[in-house]
Amino acid sequence: MKTLFVIAVVVAAAIGCSDSSGPKQVVMAEAGTYTLTAVNGEPLPAIVLQTDQLTGEIVSGSIVIRSDSTFTETREARITSGGVVSPTNGTTNGTFSISAGTATFRVPGSTPITYTGTFSSGTLTATVQGTVLKYVRGGTA
Repeated sequence: MKTLFVIAVVVAAAIGCSDSSGPKQVVMAEAGTYTLTAVNGEPLPAIVLQTDQLTGEIVSGSIVIRSDSTFTETREARITSGGVVSPTNGTTNGTFSISAGTATFRVPGSTPITYTGTFSSGTLTATVQGTVLKYVRGGTA
């Protein structure tokens, strides 16, 4: 049961909740669509949890960064247990701010999530609850 909780936390970070309120500062250079290309340095699909009983993987994802300091992130994951594959899709909406080169992403909800990332040469690298996500602007790398 503890293993399922860990998967639920990873998937919750991917799914989150939605909220349209938040700061409205203009961030031009980082705005755009970024495609998830790697998780913890591994290309997709990437295993984020594996035990004798189940495997949790992130299959694909993207994040849209808007100039009004909002973002929408989508991810497709799957959990395999006892040979049964259960796909999980999610969309997260939130706000972000950038200070001293570090972006802080905020996902509201009953269990709010805050995580950080950096933008560099068309790449966004974000760390969500210990999981490193690499996104590339507009495509794959």
